[in-house]
Amino acid sequence: MPNRLLAFRSMKLPVRSGWVRGLLATLLAALVAAFVAGRIAEHRTLAALASSTAQDARLRAALLDSEIARFRLVPLALADDQN
Repeated sequence: MPNRLLAFRSMKLPVRSGWVRGLLATLLAALVAAFVAGRIAEHRTLAALASSTAQDARLRAALLDSEIARFRLVPLALADDQN
């Protein structure tokens, strides 16, 4: 029984190196494509986030300016009040 096991292990199966190289090249190309696609998606997402954040900051600044302007005249109105 051990002789059969040794005989099986020592058998060399024919390997088509061209086929294996093609498969490895395809897998490598798929990995590179996935990496590049991920980097592009990351860049686009960060650009959209930066744009959205800048617009939100401008809106909040305008709101703050309007709130400050609303109370800017309060001291003058209180100074003119006779009561």
